[in-house]
Amino acid sequence: MAKKKLLILGDGDFSYSLYKSSNTTKDYTIISTVYLNKETLLEVYEGDIIERIEKLKSRGVDIHFSVDATSLQENFSNCHRIIFNFPHTGGKSNIRDNRHLLINMFQSFKKIISDDAKVKISLLPGQGGTLADGDKRRDKGNAWNIQDAAAQSGFVIYRIKKFNPSKEYNLTGYRGRAKAFHCNIGLQHKFVYQPFVNKSLEEEVSSLDETSLLAIYMKENDLHQEDVKVDIKQSTGIFDDLFELRIYPRAEKGSKRTKVDSVCDLIKNRYSLPSKKFIFKPKNHRNGLYPRLHVHDVSFWSASSEQPDIVHILLDCVGLCLESVKYKELYQCPKTPHWYSHNFSITYRHPYTPLSDALVKHLAHTVVRERLKENGYELH
Repeated sequence: MAKKKLLILGDGDFSYSLYKSSNTTKDYTIISTVYLNKETLLEVYEGDIIERIEKLKSRGVDIHFSVDATSLQENFSNCHRIIFNFPHTGGKSNIRDNRHLLINMFQSFKKIISDDAKVKISLLPGQGGTLADGDKRRDKGNAWNIQDAAAQSGFVIYRIKKFNPSKEYNLTGYRGRAKAFHCNIGLQHKFVYQPFVNKSLEEEVSSLDETSLLAIYMKENDLHQEDVKVDIKQSTGIFDDLFELRIYPRAEKGSKRTKVDSVCDLIKNRYSLPSKKFIFKPKNHRNGLYPRLHVHDVSFWSASSEQPDIVHILLDCVGLCLESVKYKELYQCPKTPHWYSHNFSITYRHPYTPLSDALVKHLAHTVVRERLKENGYELH
């Protein structure tokens, strides 16, 4: 049976690789890489670097020089684990450069991972821009925004933990030199690849993963997709209050069907789920950690002053991405009193697939707006 591949990126003096080579199961082949070419590396890192390289080779570690973490597909494939501790652009780098570095890294990771791959990225407290940064958390404009960088390539954070460097690991590479970072504890961000696929709520029901809780419930009760109907409950509110799935059991020939109330709450309560959305989640999918809320407004004209019912349109075009719908404002134009402007605030969030800013902007400004136009609404 072929061994799995553990790819270690940007390991300046190979000290982390040396540590992992004595703390990794034999199921893995370790591939250790550095950005510098061999000649430059030996100039920058003095001391026992040559001895360290030889020791790694004796342990079967595959060593590569001049490896760019944003262009990995040329040399690597089918990697099961990827680790990069404290990536940075080198020199006196700025926030924008490091954001682009992360974005390009994840784009490269997507091309070389195996089906069950996991990625671990360690950053200094405050750099990532997630809630795990605690009191060191920076505002979005001053952080590297690793969550959004990963989401752009379909990766979702499922865990963040403290990264306590081993005594064997030298945190070097400060500004491209052998100088050490001042870091006692970092934060290790763990990712899996769960790319977003846009489905309507009806499509979610008709294409259930067989490992989802709803599919399991249906199998246990001898139900089929055609027995499940989506009912829209109300025009505004949070996702759980916007719809129901009603089960219509197949009846014997000649007898009447009996409508059964929604099983969403039944499954949700049985498994203590935070939202009905999780009844659709495949078993092998991880829950996203700190899934972000994205809020976008939409306004359009109507000949009626009554609040338009747009929830069925939203569930039909963005499905589980819809978090809530709030009716904000009604405005009557004094010059054209027969026209009314309706303003809605729509919140998007998916519990287990990543939504980047760019993706949600596309959903809100293109997908939703086009669907509203198709339904006869004149948008501002």
